[in-house]
Amino acid sequence: MNKDNISITIEDLKLQDSGSFSIVAEKKADQLPTKTIVLHVHDLIRDVQIELSDSWLESKNMCVFHLRCLASGDPNPSYIWSGDLVETGQYQNISLRPAESATLTCTANNTVSIKHTHTRL
Repeated sequence: MNKDNISITIEDLKLQDSGSFSIVAEKKADQLPTKTIVLHVHDLIRDVQIELSDSWLESKNMCVFHLRCLASGDPNPSYIWSGDLVETGQYQNISLRPAESATLTCTANNTVSIKHTHTRL
């Protein structure tokens, strides 16, 4: 801290340290205006996996695949799917006939990292 500005250093942050904080400081005998800061703590995305289940629809001669993209690390990443027949969001439902196949990639990202994985159906 010097006479013209105030600085703070915060170390060893954890995800639960995110939040709003007020900084109150005094200069000589006067209190400076209170400053509020919003702190967002992010963790690296460590791994991405695709959870898969399927069901056979005999009447339509097709298999319905239910996929879910899961990331470990940051609890609120964004998910993007790419590949054949994709929708947006964490979940995918894809119907394929016996002779059909699809390759899908799920990408999880946040402000500090990005990871992806893929599967072939």
